[in-house]
Amino acid sequence: MSLKGNLGIGHTRYSTMGGADSVQLVQPFLVHTSYGTIAVAHNGELVNSNRLREKILANGVGLTTGSDSELITQALSMEPPEQFHEDYINAMCAEQDFNHLSINGHRRDQNGDSDNSIKHDDDKDDDDVGGRNNYLQRLKVKKRNQSFHHSPYAKQISRKEESFVARILHLMSLTPLSYSLVILHDECIYAVRDPFGNRPLCLGALVPPNTPLDGIESFNDVDGWVVSSESCSFPSVCARIYRDVMPGEIVKLEQYKPPKTLAVVPRPDSSPPAFCIFEYVYFARPDSMMEGQMVYTVRQKCGRQLAIEAPVVRSNCQTSDLIVAAVPESAIPAALGYAQETRLPYVEVFCKNRYVGKLLVQEPDQIENMKFPSHQNYLFQSFYYWPKNDEI
Repeated sequence: MSLKGNLGIGHTRYSTMGGADSVQLVQPFLVHTSYGTIAVAHNGELVNSNRLREKILANGVGLTTGSDSELITQALSMEPPEQFHEDYINAMCAEQDFNHLSINGHRRDQNGDSDNSIKHDDDKDDDDVGGRNNYLQRLKVKKRNQSFHHSPYAKQISRKEESFVARILHLMSLTPLSYSLVILHDECIYAVRDPFGNRPLCLGALVPPNTPLDGIESFNDVDGWVVSSESCSFPSVCARIYRDVMPGEIVKLEQYKPPKTLAVVPRPDSSPPAFCIFEYVYFARPDSMMEGQMVYTVRQKCGRQLAIEAPVVRSNCQTSDLIVAAVPESAIPAALGYAQETRLPYVEVFCKNRYVGKLLVQEPDQIENMKFPSHQNYLFQSFYYWPKNDEI
């Protein structure tokens, strides 16, 4: 299939709300508005969807599905209060300094060259993600009272962009979590992550083939930009992971330009991040990178830690009757880590049937009325014997 154009978004995840068997629930969701067409792909599940649905209906906006992703799309079509326009302008003034940081965290000049010597006052840790967050918050406070019309960056902020980003900020005020979004509008793609960072979202750079992971030295080496829930999708399109989208961050992607952070919406005071632990345990593909670490490595470390915290209780000093096995496939790295830490043999006991659909995505009545074949078959000949006290 050949697709025309230089921008596009897609979605492969099943619906978690409103049913999964209707073509109306297929994402991206599309809505036509007076200021242009919006397409939205959403990963997550809104915790206050019922309340948001009531609010949208009260504003006279019609809904055709029970999907929370449609709520997000329709919320973007609502005119936001004026305060969100002002919030974006203040954030944008601060972001100009933030966006001059290069790929390796150092400041860039107008020619795109990196200058390692330029540092800001009292920002000792600005080169890491946490430092960037703190630096950005300080800039926001510093420029809170700066007038848009007197800002040196005023001419760079179009009324059209201001209006749309104000809608995103309004949406983020209506629902705290959980969402990672890609939004297509007006020849731009916006990547948005909820302030708690509950679902993953990362940016990738399109680079020439065989470019090493650390070989992106300049934006001039990049042919384009991609965004995805998981970095495992990048190599298939000759992309390399650039960085994670930060919790609460709104990133703008457009042709021939590097990613631009438009705003970072903070969490409520003293609220910690809330990254979904099940991404590491089950959802994510093992070769994806999340928060600077490979999912496979995290699962393996979890297995090692489990062996330390919950070692096998042996009835005697004999270990020949003990094995470690995994239920394929997400548990395999953890089982290997457990086996390595305990020095017990790892044995494959189950063979996954790849041709049986997941029960997780089936409707309850379908599961009740159908008999599904087994997802796992036993590899019984992989054992020399069946011990009496086997540990599986």
